[in-house]
Amino acid sequence: MSDSIKYIHGLSAKELKRFIWLRAIEWANWPLFVSQPVIPIAMIFLNWWWVVGGIIFLNALWSTIKYRFFSLPAAMAGVIFVRLRWIAVIISGLYFACIQNYYLAFLAVLWPILSALIVFPGKLNRIRSLIAKSIGYNSELQMKSLLAEDEPSSTKEKILLRLPGKLKKTDMPFEDSIRTKQSQI
Repeated sequence: MSDSIKYIHGLSAKELKRFIWLRAIEWANWPLFVSQPVIPIAMIFLNWWWVVGGIIFLNALWSTIKYRFFSLPAAMAGVIFVRLRWIAVIISGLYFACIQNYYLAFLAVLWPILSALIVFPGKLNRIRSLIAKSIGYNSELQMKSLLAEDEPSSTKEKILLRLPGKLKKTDMPFEDSIRTKQSQI
């Protein structure tokens, strides 16, 4: 059993769902995801439009194969590799600022955000199923319980989930508190 599988089987059900969800989002646009530390440095040596155009082309090619396989070691390595983006952003941003090319400095610094905006739509549930199968969840029942969305049980919870910030049920004046105020009048 690989270290990646051992790590995954040590997670709680909630953590495992989150792990699978995040890896599915990353895998759907893998070239853009792993380009975060590469593109700012590559722009130092190549024209920016070739670099950005090339990664968009690679991501379009990726769209044809992303549902065919999933590599857990590559996914885990990608998560670690992408952490280098901050070093790459600082180095390339400072380089471009020193040569007074502020447009490229701005582009290099914003690349991690821009790469998240330039996405190709994908079927995340299909990728989530692929990931679940790759880590050993083969039966239909296991897959359904693992990939099931945590549906809110009441209308109040659905409303709270849509509100910005983290609010408690008691923070909102719902029917119960309205009824109490009306009975006090």
